[in-house]
Amino acid sequence: MRCALGAYCALLLLEVAGAQAVPMNAEDIYGAPQPLDVKISPDGTKVLMTLTQPALDSSIRGQSRLWIVDADSGESKEVGSANELYGNDRPGTDFSVQARAKWSHDGKSILWIDSDGAADQVWTHDIVSRKTTKLTTGELSVVDYEESPQGTHLALVRAARPIRDAAALKRAEAYFFSDHPEGWWNSSWSNPSRVEIVDRRTGGVVTITDSIPFATDMSWHPLGEQLMFVPRFPSWGGMKTPPVVYNLRSRKIVEVISPDSTLRYPTWSPDGTRMAWLEHVLYSGASRTLLPGRNMAGGLFSHVPIVKIAFVVGQSATKPSVLVSQDSQPSAGQPFIWNGAAGGVLMPLLSNAKARVHLIDPESGLARRITPPEYHVKSFDVSRDGKKLAALLTNANTPTELFIIDISNGNVDQLTHFGRSLPFKPAPVQSVTWRSGDDRFDVHGWLVLPTDYKPTRRYPMIVELHGGPAGTIMDDFWRIQTENIMPAIMASHGYIVLLPNPRGDAGYSPAYTKALVGDLMTGDVSMDVLPGVHAMIARGIADATKVAVSGLSAGATRVAWAISRHPKIFKAASLSDGPVNLVSYWGQASPQNEAWLDFYLEGTPYERMREYIHRSPITHAAAIDTPLLMRFAYGSANLWDSPKTIQGKELQAILYARGVPTEIQIEPLAGHDVRTVNARQLWVEANLAWFNHYLLGSEYRRPSPCDSARLSKVQPQKGVCALPVAQPTSANAQIR
Repeated sequence: MRCALGAYCALLLLEVAGAQAVPMNAEDIYGAPQPLDVKISPDGTKVLMTLTQPALDSSIRGQSRLWIVDADSGESKEVGSANELYGNDRPGTDFSVQARAKWSHDGKSILWIDSDGAADQVWTHDIVSRKTTKLTTGELSVVDYEESPQGTHLALVRAARPIRDAAALKRAEAYFFSDHPEGWWNSSWSNPSRVEIVDRRTGGVVTITDSIPFATDMSWHPLGEQLMFVPRFPSWGGMKTPPVVYNLRSRKIVEVISPDSTLRYPTWSPDGTRMAWLEHVLYSGASRTLLPGRNMAGGLFSHVPIVKIAFVVGQSATKPSVLVSQDSQPSAGQPFIWNGAAGGVLMPLLSNAKARVHLIDPESGLARRITPPEYHVKSFDVSRDGKKLAALLTNANTPTELFIIDISNGNVDQLTHFGRSLPFKPAPVQSVTWRSGDDRFDVHGWLVLPTDYKPTRRYPMIVELHGGPAGTIMDDFWRIQTENIMPAIMASHGYIVLLPNPRGDAGYSPAYTKALVGDLMTGDVSMDVLPGVHAMIARGIADATKVAVSGLSAGATRVAWAISRHPKIFKAASLSDGPVNLVSYWGQASPQNEAWLDFYLEGTPYERMREYIHRSPITHAAAIDTPLLMRFAYGSANLWDSPKTIQGKELQAILYARGVPTEIQIEPLAGHDVRTVNARQLWVEANLAWFNHYLLGSEYRRPSPCDSARLSKVQPQKGVCALPVAQPTSANAQIR
């Protein structure tokens, strides 16, 4: 057992020596570096690992740091600080959060994306000479890149900047709403992206296209003469997205595959004769067809992923066959790797809230598990010879660590030990199950406990409902510790936190995932979550008189349903940036949200108005007597945030008129979730004050976000306040 990143380990051990186990705050937790991505060198001797830490506030970017770890000895070294790498070539001292670091084709250097002060560019660093060079220039930022197998060409995707002038705004609206009515628009994706190929020998640049909203999933043919990528619309699901192939010799673009729905991660076989891709298809037996222009084939909603494979003949593909069916539950969240030396396709398959890497034979479809069964995989890569797999693995009680796995014999070697040097004491987590109220399923969830938990004592309990609505909380240390209100902090203040994975979630069985169709709110909340609450009480874990509920996004909708249909159970509630009126939200929301409402409610409001009205929490708001804290983002770059804020005001008005304690926090220019460390801490403080008062009887003092001394603007009527924010940056600027 070895400890890579020795400097980091020593530093954090010194910090934790003086840290208090309780109480904690967000900065304590985010003080630990989190492994984000891993790439193994072509020869399998070294591993490039990206460590990330979020930004403290919206005025700075998050930090990423690059480390190289020896795959055999575990010895490690940081590639270099930002100042060491860049010198005077760029301002600032931090990498961007999404560094997208990769090895070069020959393993002699590394590449990544970072800012040069004006736009994000591709940089390279020779690991022997330690010389850093900026490979790209230009006004538009690079958001993705892919080096050709021979290293002669570099494919780039450049993203347009947000629109500033009225004329450009009209052009964008015409493009997205007239020419492409199935698309959607916001200021982050207001101009079409540009796909370029740079000839690294001559410096010549060829623009393949600048007329699509976004391009992703680039893949070079093994001979380096063809580039495949997927044109996409900027939504979670997207429409039918046939990948296109650009030929460097003919300079022509052709479609080689005609998928039935959304396609992701197309990749060539090692000999270049076949393609494999992940495609989202309707659930088996599903009959619902979405409206024309709204067939958002989103894996999170109405569709599930499968993997298809086809031979490529000339400029077209043969009829594809299914390599991995939906019964095997391939993960839609990670690319897969086709490695001939390893003997097949390496990809994660889901089971019991874990993704485990499997090696799949492309001829028979037989799968062999590669990663250990007790871990969930966050990122993985394979050496060129197919012998070594580098993987970031985690579970509920193990922080993300780097492992090397011998694919031939299954030998597992752990290279890092971040868990030994965390600057906080993690909350212990138990895996719990209970029977659903309709006796159809065993429902699974996670129970986060105080570090000094005593089985003989009953604890106040917070039920944290995730969004998505199919956003499964996987067996993932960082996800469980930091979800929404940060269960680790709540546990450090004496609460237990239950995080259920109700029906509709992926990672259990296709039947479980499909069960939410036609059963939204009644199935996931009333039939699955509520029995979990009763089970924790019956087992002597939770105090029945001290139960609260919280949630983000679709989880916020679930919170509103829980307190309106089951008002006697919850003594306090908190919701963050979710809709409560599904009728109006269908027409006001972005198309991917219309899509999941279409699917789960089996029609539009105009076809199924009674269902929409019944399953909208605001319909039952007169039954709410639970004190409710709300948070909404308003005026952000995403134009679809505002309807949720307005609906929150509607709900607050109803509760205020009825004398139910309620408070809204409006966070200007914010994202859907709470992204910076400081903003997350303010939200946690607000929840602690709310729950401590209504569950434990503590004196309530409106926390700092609503303290007039810290506000740029105060709206005291009906308990409304605005959170202070930094000046808009290019990432979240309003349209002017």
